[in-house]
Amino acid sequence: ILAVPGSKVYHVGGGTLPSGNTKKIYLNVRNSLLTLYKNLPSSSIATILAVRMLLDGLAAFKFLFEGKPRNFTAVLKAHLSFYRETKKYRAYRKNNKKIRFPNGLSGYYPRSIIIDYYIRRKRVFSAIKSKIRNQSFHSHSP
Repeated sequence: ILAVPGSKVYHVGGGTLPSGNTKKIYLNVRNSLLTLYKNLPSSSIATILAVRMLLDGLAAFKFLFEGKPRNFTAVLKAHLSFYRETKKYRAYRKNNKKIRFPNGLSGYYPRSIIIDYYIRRKRVFSAIKSKIRNQSFHSHSP
């Protein structure tokens, strides 16, 4: 995870759909997969997406065992949509590889936010803030 302090985030969705809503599950899973695909470096994309898909599969089957087949289907549909959309996102991915940050980036979080959230129960930013590394690094040529 990287922090870019000068960035602005405008969030329209999410707040209007209640937790557990199948459309919210679908959109969260699909959009996060597309974001990973669009932005991960080539050196780590296969490993990270494989782990992510394994975790999504576990979450889907957890829904199924909890008697929530519609949530299971939402995860499945999100993955199918992701596979269809990757061709369109190749251009974004190619363009992102060209981006260079002249002053480097700082604010790198070296751990898994998923593990911290679900296993370590760190639910607020202040719980992980001390682990953020303020070292600068530069993107490399493809």
